[in-house]
Amino acid sequence: MNHLRAVRPRFQPPRRGRRVAAWCGCLALLVCSGLAQAQFDPTRVPVEPEAIARQFAEPATPFTTPAFLPGRQDFTSHAEVFEFLDALSRRTPGLVIDTLGRSQQGRAMVAVVLNGPRGWDPKLPTVMLLGQQHGNEPAGGEAALVMAQMLAGERSALLQRVNVVIVPRANPDAAERFVRTSANGIDINRDHLLVRTPELQAITWIDERRKIRASHAAPTLSSQQLRVAGELLKPGETADTYGLARDLQQPVYAQPAAAKGDASPLLQLQVPLNNQGKFAGVVLGEYSIDSLLRYGTPTEVLARYEVTLMDARNQVLAGTPLPPRNPATQLLPWTPKANEYEVPVSPVGNGLVLRAQAYRTSLGVVGSGLFWLVGTLSAMTAWMLIATWRHTRRRMQAQQALVAETNFRRAMENSILTGMRALDMEGRITYVNAALCQMTGWSEAELVGLKPPYPYWPKEDHESLHAKLRDELSGRSGSGGFQVRVQRKNGTLFDARLYVSPLIDAHGQQTGWMTSMTDITEPNRVRQQLTAAHERFTIVLESLDASVSVAPLG
Repeated sequence: MNHLRAVRPRFQPPRRGRRVAAWCGCLALLVCSGLAQAQFDPTRVPVEPEAIARQFAEPATPFTTPAFLPGRQDFTSHAEVFEFLDALSRRTPGLVIDTLGRSQQGRAMVAVVLNGPRGWDPKLPTVMLLGQQHGNEPAGGEAALVMAQMLAGERSALLQRVNVVIVPRANPDAAERFVRTSANGIDINRDHLLVRTPELQAITWIDERRKIRASHAAPTLSSQQLRVAGELLKPGETADTYGLARDLQQPVYAQPAAAKGDASPLLQLQVPLNNQGKFAGVVLGEYSIDSLLRYGTPTEVLARYEVTLMDARNQVLAGTPLPPRNPATQLLPWTPKANEYEVPVSPVGNGLVLRAQAYRTSLGVVGSGLFWLVGTLSAMTAWMLIATWRHTRRRMQAQQALVAETNFRRAMENSILTGMRALDMEGRITYVNAALCQMTGWSEAELVGLKPPYPYWPKEDHESLHAKLRDELSGRSGSGGFQVRVQRKNGTLFDARLYVSPLIDAHGQQTGWMTSMTDITEPNRVRQQLTAAHERFTIVLESLDASVSVAPLG
């Protein structure tokens, strides 16, 4: 590799070959980089069927480039390209290898210059071959190495008629990663001529006499910023930067100042060209400062900071700065200080400053509308909690009173000896109390929901009881009640008297009938005994021959 560095200054194209150098310089400006290691996996490459492979025989000419060595499965790596070209230059006198520049990730881009025994002839046409502009298409790069090897062995023939410049790997970073585009996503075999890269606005070739030889600009560039081929470079900052690049013989960045009302200035990069050790002009690349900020700033930075680009006079060139804070609030001791940072953009220098302003996450205690909103909502929440607590307390008290009243009424219902029964308007039993269940022997679950005939009706009294129930449901039953026979669950009978009254709800609507049942078996037995005793007494009196009179005492 030391031999490559030693022969680097040997590539000095003559005057008429400057177009080759210009396009090489443009290529160095536009080609970007990739990652470190190749991602090509030979095990995942599909293999054609044997029947198809037989149709394409192996070439008769053997290839000795790294990728075609026996047992090799991977393609040529970036380091192997250098080793191969270094060995080729050692055994080929007059073959020149020059480093055009470096990619974004620092990989060198080399060009192989081949000419006849008399050296570079400006009268001959120059052919330039670019290989592997897409990193995942290695065939072009391998063919470029084979072409360089073959042309190095035919110097007396073809190279007497043309000059050849071969760039075997125009996209070294993408080749190492085995992807199509460069590190910043550029499809270089399409974008470098059409200037589709957002930040790059124009490429201009200016010769040593300050004459514009060629220029290509993006459609978005304003007419006053266009450069026309054939015109001379006008005096100004661009011309001064041109002189600086010529004197220093190294790339120079500049940011020309814009007058009021002019279009937004562009960031300029001037790369000097050499012709046999002499200055041969520059390649001028002009970048949109706004696009550089927009596409060059990471999104995670833009999410936390407002980033702007300013010139030396503190004028904003790109971005939107945050509005200044109220000076009055800055006097308060609890007010946070503004978090800002400025740094010159290297290697442009003090002419372009990058400023980052952190978004304000807090407006302070007093001046924060969010604070007052949260405070108001907190007070309203506390008031609502207190009101809810008081309402819940009143409801609990009312519920406790209702439970106590319900328990009291339930105790009253369970303690009375009179049976209670509620019927709806269709005669369905909706309620019975414990006394009625005790009288009949049927449980509440067995009675509630039943329609007539009820299980406590004697079978022989069904017709008369149905008639009484119809009178009861129609409201024709007397206030004195009526007597019926009731059959217990065990089959025994007892006499009962039923009293019927309408059941009125809280809205004054009748929802059914309330019936009270009293067991009158014992009173009926006493009445029957008294009637029998009276009849016996009457018979005894009527059978006496003497007269009997009854007079009150006293």
